[in-house]
Amino acid sequence: MKNILLALLFISPSVFAQLDFGNQQGDAWKLSQKDSSLMFVTTKNASKTELQNFKQISGQIKNNVATVTVDLNSVATGIEIRDQRIKDLFFETKLFSQASAIIKLPARKFSAMKVGDVKIVDLEAELNIHGVKQKETVSTQVILLQNNKLLVSSLKPLIINVQNFKLLQGVNLLREIAHLKSINSAIPVTFNLIFTQ
Repeated sequence: MKNILLALLFISPSVFAQLDFGNQQGDAWKLSQKDSSLMFVTTKNASKTELQNFKQISGQIKNNVATVTVDLNSVATGIEIRDQRIKDLFFETKLFSQASAIIKLPARKFSAMKVGDVKIVDLEAELNIHGVKQKETVSTQVILLQNNKLLVSSLKPLIINVQNFKLLQGVNLLREIAHLKSINSAIPVTFNLIFTQ
């Protein structure tokens, strides 16, 4: 009996740990901005594809709900004048400075995760972009890196149709001012989000 008890003492605590998405006060998981990324792809003139990202994102997981907020003024395309045009003409950040996503996390799917475990799951996200709320299914990969460190990443791109968020006019304005033949109105979005507790 003693040997069994001694053996149990040396087993990693993570074996017994359950992943808790902040069901108790003060246990929220915080998004690490410096370790996280949110990117989107644009295609113009049917063949020129470019990768953009946002420098400032924030979020948390609490009570089995993940929230992510994007500062649209932090858009980074690599060209300053294009950044300003996207902010002014596309996102209209003077009226809509942020975009957000709210995702409910089914506790039963994650509670038994141990360090190193990977979960592939489709989650329903309520997106709020340009003052329009819409639900989208997001294919994600969730990895428990450490007992207090979680990676949530897109398994495949989330395709945002700008027309659904009243952004098509902004796309047309960008196309006209840049003298382009076309800019795709379906925008793939990918993410790698690190949460720590």
